[in-house]
Amino acid sequence: MDSPAPATLSGHAVQTSPRGRTLLLSSETLIALEERAGRQVATEEDVLVLMDRLSSVKLGGIHLPWNPAALAELKYHAQKRGKTPELLLREIIRKLSPEILTHLSLV
Repeated sequence: MDSPAPATLSGHAVQTSPRGRTLLLSSETLIALEERAGRQVATEEDVLVLMDRLSSVKLGGIHLPWNPAALAELKYHAQKRGKTPELLLREIIRKLSPEILTHLSLV
């Protein structure tokens, strides 16, 4: 039985098989992904962990799931102020802390 012909998605091949879809990445794309990850990406779990890390913000033990547009907005405002997104968030949280403490009695 012949395998189905791959469909092209952004220059990469997506193959469909009875087990599901497979995305083939070029070496250049995989290297770029690993550079962004700061580590080797070798498994499906690595990709999921990376996507979770890149699509959310963690403040201590609090996980804020943000969509890519919100993260892009944060990055834009941070760059506009000459700061990293992390530094900008730390400043925002520092300013909000007294307000958060005021509202604790309401919870």
